[in-house]
Amino acid sequence: MKERLYLDTSVISYLRQEDAPEQRRITNEFWEILKRGEYDVFISDVVLAEIDRNQKEKRMELYGCLNKIEYTEINAKNDTHIESIIIGVIADAGSIYTGTDTRIMHLQL
Repeated sequence: MKERLYLDTSVISYLRQEDAPEQRRITNEFWEILKRGEYDVFISDVVLAEIDRNQKEKRMELYGCLNKIEYTEINAKNDTHIESIIIGVIADAGSIYTGTDTRIMHLQL
């Protein structure tokens, strides 16, 4: 069974983050692994809504990157399995981000 990953907006944004070259390099290397399908990737509608708030050029670049990987979109409000998916991802990772603001919307526990 593949390990599961939940991708937060910040991970996807680093793919094109001009002012953070080291994080961009690392994220692009990681993206190559995702393109090989080595993980079950989950992205929520909250993440996609955040991407949609970018200017058109960056939004198109980020969606272009997303189109190169396989992922399952989960609906943070309506997906009856979201809790088990997120708990599984947390169990795989062994930790959880405990920040405030809209990031907690990604979990919807």
